[in-house]
Amino acid sequence: MACIFRFNSKYHDAIGGKTLNFQIKNIVLYSHKGDRRILPLHPGKLNIITGDSKTGKTAIIDIINYCLSNDECNIPAGVIRQYVSWFGVTIIINEGEIFVARRCPEQGKDTSSEVYYDIKKEISIPIFSELRQIINADTLVELLTKYVGIKENVHEPEP
Repeated sequence: MACIFRFNSKYHDAIGGKTLNFQIKNIVLYSHKGDRRILPLHPGKLNIITGDSKTGKTAIIDIINYCLSNDECNIPAGVIRQYVSWFGVTIIINEGEIFVARRCPEQGKDTSSEVYYDIKKEISIPIFSELRQIINADTLVELLTKYVGIKENVHEPEP
């Protein structure tokens, strides 16, 4: 799975004269006991994930969407949500790396507002005990939007 976003040159001047990259470096799952499972990806290359049916391949997309502030957690209820406490992703941007982790919703809930966020030149994946709410999902959307160079869309209709 390769997640590479390169913005068309027509947007080049609007975003400060630089080409933007937004690549997923890894996906991290934290168990309730504090263990981490890291799925490393190879930025800039094609990543192919294979496996038997019902082993979590499709859930990877849902995990990424949830970490990047999807309103609802669409990760299938079952083994993953039963054993995972936090979901995380490391994203490579022009300025360095961002690590975002989001708490798995409690049973019977669709989402959690608890978001851990860190940005550095190079991220070390935090250990479980370091995870705590730093920001909420709405603030995460604002920050990620800023880093990909999308300006706020304001529409003021005529009276």
